[in-house]
Amino acid sequence: MMQLMQSMDQGACKRHTDGQVAACKCVKPDEAPARRLKTLTELYEKNKGDASKAEGLAAKADTSKKFGALLHKLVAKYPAMIRKVADPQQEYWEKIMKEGIDKKASDEVVDGAEEDEDVEDLDAVADEL
Repeated sequence: MMQLMQSMDQGACKRHTDGQVAACKCVKPDEAPARRLKTLTELYEKNKGDASKAEGLAAKADTSKKFGALLHKLVAKYPAMIRKVADPQQEYWEKIMKEGIDKKASDEVVDGAEEDEDVEDLDAVADEL
């Protein structure tokens, strides 16, 4: 299924699809109920939820679509389970922007220092003559 999605997806969503494929932990259909139960039990234990609900929920979520919807609801209920990961490309651009701002600020200080130098007023000198 994921290979089909990858072959069909040649547009901007390719990174998303590649990420989905990398994160996929495919199991055989007959092993899926046990894996769903394990996933739900671990989820409840890590988030200090009521792990006794896992078995009943796993039985109700007997298809991939239902299990996905259940996980979506659990993520909304336990937002702490979302791990925030810094985007290396965004960090790179933020670093460049910060360096540019810092350089501009240091250039302004240097320019300001030059303006404080003693300057001879040529108009005043011409009036004296």
